Amino acid sequence: MSKQTNAIINSIDVSTRRKRREAAILAAAILKRIQFSEADYRDRIPDNLQNGDAYLAADEAVDAIDEAVCAVLGIYD
Repeated sequence: MSKQTNAIINSIDVSTRRKRREAAILAAAILKRIQFSEADYRDRIPDNLQNGDAYLAADEAVDAIDEAVCAVLGIYD
């Protein structure tokens, strides 16, 4: 990770349970944004290449991110 990324992460206050819950919601929102972009990339792959490695990897990434979001949001249920 870059120093800038570490600085951003370290600036998030997680000193209380409420703040940790809010940080988890933020993490899930970031993951959803990544998932949307990955799905958009996957959906732009031409039909004749949709059986290729790039399409399959993107499709698996979208599914994995969805599972991660569910896991992160379920932490404080």
